[in-house]
Amino acid sequence: MEKFMKYKIKQVAKMCILEEGKICDNCCDCFVCELNPDKICDNCANCLKLVDHFIKKQPHKEEIHTLEKVSKVSIKRHSVKSNGHYRNRKRLD
Repeated sequence: MEKFMKYKIKQVAKMCILEEGKICDNCCDCFVCELNPDKICDNCANCLKLVDHFIKKQPHKEEIHTLEKVSKVSIKRHSVKSNGHYRNRKRLD
């Protein structure tokens, strides 16, 4: 097992989280709250809770696939193909 020497690790430049290819200059922009830019991030995790809320609201792939099937079937029921084009069929009610 390799042992790391602390003085060698300190010589490696720390990279910026927000910009690619930029060396960290301790501007602390990465510590700004995403929900309130005037506030410093205090790890309250409200931004993560908000993301989780929206992820739970999105339909799953199976639900989307089922909805697509249902919509295609209903379109085919109410239209008749003539001359290569679909036209609305009149109901005989």
